[in-house]
Amino acid sequence: MDVLVDTLKQAQQAVLHAQHDLITIRQQQRDDSVFASSLDCKDLLSLQLRSQSKQEDAIQYLEDGVKLLCHLVKDFSLQHNVGESSYANPEEEQTAMCAVKKAMRRYVEGQRNLQVEWEEKLREQISASNAFIIFLRNSMVSFAQQAFMRRQKARVLQCWRLKAFRMRSLRERSSITRGLGKMRTIVAKSYASVKERSDLRVRCFYRWRVRYIYAMNARSEAEKVELKTELRRLEMEAEKHVKLVDELNCGKEEAERRLRCGQQEQKKELTRLKAVMN
Repeated sequence: MDVLVDTLKQAQQAVLHAQHDLITIRQQQRDDSVFASSLDCKDLLSLQLRSQSKQEDAIQYLEDGVKLLCHLVKDFSLQHNVGESSYANPEEEQTAMCAVKKAMRRYVEGQRNLQVEWEEKLREQISASNAFIIFLRNSMVSFAQQAFMRRQKARVLQCWRLKAFRMRSLRERSSITRGLGKMRTIVAKSYASVKERSDLRVRCFYRWRVRYIYAMNARSEAEKVELKTELRRLEMEAEKHVKLVDELNCGKEEAERRLRCGQQEQKKELTRLKAVMN
């Protein structure tokens, strides 16, 4: 009888442990969010397996208790038949034993049915957790692919921007170079025109200067010729005056008068020539 009591206590403890694990599993299922991790799923699976093992232990303890109870009932019936055979009713005892066996059988079958239902629920939960894990993996893969595509698009966009900036800088540089070339050409043309005009002015000035010098030289030559002619004339007049002086010495009054007039004219002419020469 003590063994039966211990077996029933162990079965009760196993059932309590299984109930505690089931309560924990239900609380986690209620508290879990959509973004549960694989570690939580593993913890849930370990709790379910431990609860199943506790239930199996409880069923085994109950079966052992039923067997012990059957043996005790048989021993009690034998003792009752031996000690009080005159007062016992075999049909009632047999009916009581059948009722006890049926009750224990129904209990065991109920526990087995509960275990089967729990195993089915466990399989459904495991399949749901596996589907959820697969969904998470697929979503992670799709997210990684989308992130990779975004990075590729960003890289391509960055390359396109760099190429666009480079082409723009090249166009601006070429336009600036063309502008500088045009400006250089314009400056060169303007400088050439200004230089040509200045050269023309200088050439004209020097040509005019040369012509002026030539004219002055020609004028001076003409004046020299005139002066030479005038000197010759004066020399001739001087000779005439000498002749007049000679005639004056001879005593002729008219020659003296002519000499005076000639000397006066000679002085005037010499004065004029000196002024011209100066």
